[in-house]
Amino acid sequence: IEEIEKILYLMDSRIEVLERSNPLGVTEKYLRKDLENLKHDDKPVKSV
Repeated sequence: IEEIEKILYLMDSRIEVLERSNPLGVTEKYLRKDLENLKHDDKPVKSV
């Protein structure tokens, strides 16, 4: 269990560093993840 907590802590601190040095880059990463999730939706995309 300690290993997992260590990994989670490292990930959190890494994200904090990224946000401090490049906040837009981090948001862009999360937005891209959201876009990927939208792409995988079952709803068909209407082409105009």
